Amino acid sequence: MVKSRMVKTRVGTRIKEVVNGKKSMNISADLTALKQRYGSLKKKLTRLINVLEKHHAIMKEISKSRIDVASQITSLTQGTPMFSCGGDMENHSQSYAAIHSDICSKGEDFADKYNQFVVLYVLEWENVVTKRVNAGLKTTESLRLDLDHYQRKVEELKLQVNKLLSKGKMPDEKTKDKLKRNEEKLSNAKQIHDKASQDMCMLLEETVDHGWKDLHPILIKMAQFDM
Repeated sequence: MVKSRMVKTRVGTRIKEVVNGKKSMNISADLTALKQRYGSLKKKLTRLINVLEKHHAIMKEISKSRIDVASQITSLTQGTPMFSCGGDMENHSQSYAAIHSDICSKGEDFADKYNQFVVLYVLEWENVVTKRVNAGLKTTESLRLDLDHYQRKVEELKLQVNKLLSKGKMPDEKTKDKLKRNEEKLSNAKQIHDKASQDMCMLLEETVDHGWKDLHPILIKMAQFDM
C-alpha cells in the first residue's frame, strides 16, 4: 500500500508539472547537461554498432560469393581439360575453385572472430553502459519526484498555517505535527536526492569523458583484423 501511494504521488507530481507548466526547482542543470552529452555519445555508439554489424555481414557475404563463384567454375569445367586447374575442389594447390573454397573457409573463420572480438565487444560495452546509466537516471528521477512532493506538501501546510495566523488564529496540534513530519521528510528527501544526483553526475562524467578507455581495446582488435 505504501509503494502504491508513492507511485500515485509521483504521478500526481508529474501531472501538476504538465498542467501548471511549472518546472521542478530540483532539476540539476549539471545533470541535464551531462544527460545531453551522454545522449550524444549513445547515438555515436549506436551508429558504430550499426556499421560494424554491416561490415561483418559484408565479410560473410564476400565469403559466400567466393564459394558461389567456385561452384559455378566447377560446374562449367566439369568434363573438360580445364577441370583440374579450374573446377577441381580437391586440387588445393592448383585448382582455382579449390583455392577460392579454402579462402572462403578462412574468410568465414575470420568473420566469426571479427564478430566475437569486435562486434560483440561493442554490443556488450553499450549494454553495460546503458543499464548502469538508465538505472541511475530512473532512481534519480524517482527521488526528485519524492523531493518535489514533500516540497509541495510543506508549502501547502505553511500556507494553511499563515492563513490562520493572518486571521489571528493558532493552528491546532494536528496541523503543527503534520507540518513538522513533512518538514523532516523533506529534509531527508533532499539529502538522499542530492547525494543520488551527485553520484549520477559522476557516473555520467566518467562515461562521457573516459569512454575512450573502452574504445582503446576495440581499436587494437580492429587494427589486428586489418593487418
